Parts: sequence; C-alpha cells; structure tokens
Amino acid sequence: MKGKTETRIAFTSPTPKNYQYIGRNHRFVEQLCHYIISNAFEEQGNPYGLARTSVIQTDSVESKTTLVMFRVRNVVKEVRSKNESVAEEMYLWGYTENSEGLQPIDFTKAQHLLNKAIPLSNMPLEQQQQLLNAELKSFESKKDAFIELATQRADKLVEAHGRFKTLIGGRSYEKSTPVLPPDVMGVYILLPKPKALF
Repeated sequence: MKGKTETRIAFTSPTPKNYQYIGRNHRFVEQLCHYIISNAFEEQGNPYGLARTSVIQTDSVESKTTLVMFRVRNVVKEVRSKNESVAEEMYLWGYTENSEGLQPIDFTKAQHLLNKAIPLSNMPLEQQQQLLNAELKSFESKKDAFIELATQRADKLVEAHGRFKTLIGGRSYEKSTPVLPPDVMGVYILLPKPKALF
C-alpha cells in the first residue's frame, strides 16, 4: 500500500533472513504489555473485555477452584556488597478448599485452567460479585499461605541466579528478601458445572 512499509517479525530464534527478532525485552513487547495492562485497570471504556477478576461455571473443575495472580517482589543483595535491587515476577497460584482446609494447586495445573477453562453460561453479575467479595474477604485468613508462597519464590530466585552465574557468569546473590504480603493482581473463580436435578 502506498505510504506504508511492511516489517517482517519473528518471535523465535534463530531469526529467518529479512525478519526482525522480537523477544520479551523488545521495546515493542514492553509497550504492548503496558497498553494491555493499563486497559485491564480501566473500569470504564475497556474495549478489550480484559478482566482482573472473573467468576465462571466450567466443566474443567469438579469443585470450586480459585486462581490468584500475584506480583511477587524481592529485595536481592549481592554477595560481599551493599548493593541491593528489587526483582519482580508475576506468579500464578491456585487452590481448592475442603474439610481438611486449603489444598494448593501447582503452577502447571493453574496455568492450564487459566488458559483452557471455558465458561458454560452467563452468570448473573450480582451473583458473581457476591462470590468474588466473599473470596476476597477470605484472603485475610489465607495470608500465611500467601506469605509462604512469596518466601518460596524468594528462595527460587536465589537458586535461579546461582544457576545463571554458573552458566555465563555475572553477579552472585546471597540473599533475597520477599516484600510481604505479595500483591494480588488478579482473581479467577472457577465453579463446577451445576448437577442436573433429574
């Protein structure tokens, strides 16, 4: 088309000839993420239907399942140095509850549910809001589980930096202190399909 140029892009490496590689640290990806996330925070005028909370009925679960997207922040300290920096990650976690208490769901299963669970029908908004508000209120009693998760992620961060340094060098970190409690960025409640009465 007149006045327009075409740019061929690739998301995998090695990059094909005459293509520009766009990885997760590319400026385009960064700006796109900022745009999408800022829309998710808009209560009015969100043209993409992005939601930080959701309540659905699905046949992907057999009991009420809650998925929580955390922003986990850690203060990391370099070995033999006073230098500290803040490392952040988004971490998806989930749980069900039964008579024995809270039953965590591993990351792989939580990710699968988030990506694959399909709503079966439209639930009344008022019912969704009631269920969501009740779940959010219950977070106070789950604070210890949230803190334990953030502490585990801090330990994993130090391990990951250690492996990275072994492979290609760089700074070593001796300590990672989680900023507690972790920030809740999204809550998704999955309800089982209602059982037929007859």
